[in-house]
Amino acid sequence: MTSRDPRWLLRLDALYGRALRLHPRAFRAQWGDAMRQAFRDRCREVARGERGTLSLLAESCTDLARSLASEHCRSMEETPMKSIAVALAAVLSASYLGRVALRGADMHFAFASLLMVAPSLLFLLAVARPAWPMRLAALSFNGLMPLLFAASLVQDASLLPAMMRTDPFAMAMMVGLGVVSPVLNLLVMLRAPRGAKPLAA
Repeated sequence: MTSRDPRWLLRLDALYGRALRLHPRAFRAQWGDAMRQAFRDRCREVARGERGTLSLLAESCTDLARSLASEHCRSMEETPMKSIAVALAAVLSASYLGRVALRGADMHFAFASLLMVAPSLLFLLAVARPAWPMRLAALSFNGLMPLLFAASLVQDASLLPAMMRTDPFAMAMMVGLGVVSPVLNLLVMLRAPRGAKPLAA
């Protein structure tokens, strides 16, 4: 990137670079530079008016979710729990937010949806940048989410059976984001050595 590029493009490029750190190290070494250059080229197409911003974000998020899932599945022999956690968090978050975006939602539902995926997103950020504030936030949100999910079921025991009848896919995503993914994320973070460079290495 150069100083002539728009500021928003520089910020998107930096964010994309952090997202690439979620991939296994061997994959980053082989494909990281090429993927980042391809992203920069697509950003410049937006800056020239050759494509839309939403098209860029949708394509980039889809590609990232797909590559994260596939590459961590391939590396499971080395670090199975971490790889499964990263792949699950990426796929569930992208699927849930994509579903909300496609169906449309008011501000209250959009905010609730962000809270639903917050533990998984914070876990992914803690993997990409394992500084203690991010790690603490990820631990807190992932620890609270299963408790909040259980409390909502105690308050309304008919919630899951009703969703099972009307929208089983949404129910599966809610259970994944509310219980399965947070618990797995916690296990990965608590098993990492204190002061470790990296959940993502």
